[in-house]
Amino acid sequence: MSMNDRRAYRSQLWFGALTAFGVMSTGCGALLGPDFHDVKSIPPNAGIVYIYRPSRFLGHDTATEVRADGVNVGYLFSSAYVPYYVTPGEHTFRAKNAVRINAVAGQTYYVKYTMKLGLVAGVPELTIETPTVGADEIRGCALLPGGYDGRDRI
Repeated sequence: MSMNDRRAYRSQLWFGALTAFGVMSTGCGALLGPDFHDVKSIPPNAGIVYIYRPSRFLGHDTATEVRADGVNVGYLFSSAYVPYYVTPGEHTFRAKNAVRINAVAGQTYYVKYTMKLGLVAGVPELTIETPTVGADEIRGCALLPGGYDGRDRI
């Protein structure tokens, strides 16, 4: 291989690597809706649960179905959230594991979706976050278009 061929090959490798990095770093941002904002008002007989997935590199390119009381609310990508209205009482949220919330009317809850390192691939995990941590972490998320908010069930 001549010196010119090596330079051309090296240039192609760099261009390919930079292109791949650019595509990966943009993530799914173009697929998401507006940035996070609190719902304007919670109906008097309901609470609100924000199901969110903060931006993390591990598993950023995968999405797993999240279910609330057995109903699909969406497939959360990295940096996405879905607001979900609940009636007072116990509600179960499930990805790979399940968490339960005993909702009170007028209250706000945060369910965090993360990917844990698995044997072969990332494993989704849901946890309940405190209002302080949840409100802070969800600020970097954007609305998941087409996510089911459960409003018709209250």
